Amino acid sequence: MMRLAGTTDANNNNANVVTNVTYNAASQLLTMTAGFNETRTHNTLGQLTGLNNVAQNLTYNYPTGTNNGKIACARCSTTRRRARSSARISSTSCRPARRRLCTSRS
Repeated sequence: MMRLAGTTDANNNNANVVTNVTYNAASQLLTMTAGFNETRTHNTLGQLTGLNNVAQNLTYNYPTGTNNGKIACARCSTTRRRARSSARISSTSCRPARRRLCTSRS
């Protein structure tokens, strides 16, 4: 099976746009570099459970017990730099799927 290994920009001397693309045995995208590194994780059912890059970390949760394939909750954590400091600010928000909230314990 042919899989995309990367892309180039024909208008910019064929500069690499996407590189270092990797897949798992089920042909699911695992990693790629597009100016930043991105990593994806999947559960044993092949469902996307995480998408992480320099700007955000997305986590997808599915129902326990009877997993019907629908996302129960999606959580997005972002990290950004303060304007006048090198300190990182982290924030987390949850976007419920079908009006359900994810909760986390610290």
